[in-house]
Amino acid sequence: MSAPPAYSLTTNRFTAIPGATPSYDFNGNLKADGTHNYTWDSDGRPHTINSVTLVYDALDRMVEQQSGSGNNEIIYGPTGKLALMNGQTLRKGVARLPGGGTAVYTSSGLASGGVGIHRTQCQRTPSQTSARKQQRRRHKRWEMQS
Repeated sequence: MSAPPAYSLTTNRFTAIPGATPSYDFNGNLKADGTHNYTWDSDGRPHTINSVTLVYDALDRMVEQQSGSGNNEIIYGPTGKLALMNGQTLRKGVARLPGGGTAVYTSSGLASGGVGIHRTQCQRTPSQTSARKQQRRRHKRWEMQS
């Protein structure tokens, strides 16, 4: 059984991880943890993780992951991430569905287990139900008066 990581409350950093000693830059950003190497940009965002370079847009969203094996682009819409692309090839697409569900697509179609609706998002709370009933009653009164 390996020893747990050692942590310093004074510096708010790990001082030892089993099998490695983490290193930090002058801004307190992690440079290496024994498994991965990191570099950071001037805004404090990850710039590289191992050999993958991360690119950001003007809204501070990661829009590209560049590596020796290819580039992956992240496409955004008003609701958040829509797709992960490799050139013109869809790697993963996400469609938000009514009721809080999500459909996940790949280049070959709907991913297995790709549609999920959480039942709690589809159920109304008691206060929502009573508000709906009141709204219907008001509508019926309005119809009778017309």
